[in-house]
Amino acid sequence: MVSKAIENAQMKVEGYNFDIRKHLVEYDDVINKQREIIYKKREALLGVRGQGLGVSDERSNLQSETETQNLEPETHNLHDQLLEKIKKFSEDPDAAINQYSDKEQRIGLENMKQIERMIYLTTLDELWMDHIDALDELRLGIGLRGWGQMDPLVEFKKEAYSMFERLLLEIDQTVVDRLIHFELAPTQMAPAVNREMMQEARGKTQEMAANGLLSGVDQSVSPQAPVVRSENEKLGRNDLCWCGSGKKYKHCHGG
Repeated sequence: MVSKAIENAQMKVEGYNFDIRKHLVEYDDVINKQREIIYKKREALLGVRGQGLGVSDERSNLQSETETQNLEPETHNLHDQLLEKIKKFSEDPDAAINQYSDKEQRIGLENMKQIERMIYLTTLDELWMDHIDALDELRLGIGLRGWGQMDPLVEFKKEAYSMFERLLLEIDQTVVDRLIHFELAPTQMAPAVNREMMQEARGKTQEMAANGLLSGVDQSVSPQAPVVRSENEKLGRNDLCWCGSGKKYKHCHGG
């Protein structure tokens, strides 16, 4: 009799633990779908795959409880895509394009493309980490929705999707703002510097992938646009590094 009671109690505990694990996996699935999209965008920026930065297909896959119309078409040329975004998000599109074209003429198209990629990568990393923190907070508090006769998982999926839509929009707007307002030192970027910058970015991608949440972003990175300097220029330890990473010299090549 006692053995039967213990067995029944054990079965209830195991069933309860199974339900907990099942719900944890379902919550993780929501975040994993968003992570896959961010990874694809980052890989495209680093040239890992020959893909553009459009997210129409992936965003459609996230529409389980909500629907979105007028999704952005996919574009395979980052430079042209960013020019369109500058027109879209600027208060004075013509003036913004003219200002951007002047910068491009001063530093050259190839250098501009490298800067575009680095600004986009930096912005993507920063805002994605903020988004992950926000999802964690949402997940911790979503259980209270059960008191209002709502399914916490369904509510989490809805809000997580809306938050991801806002994230993608904020990435575009922030990139445009930084591209319009960044200024360069008089010296132009050397090809060797460009290669080193991209190698560092690829190394960061591997580190983030190993951590599982793209959590390897160095929080010492300045939110301001990078200032590209000469490698031979004498810098203080708190100055921005010459490589254009946006980090302080002591945290980058001066470390």
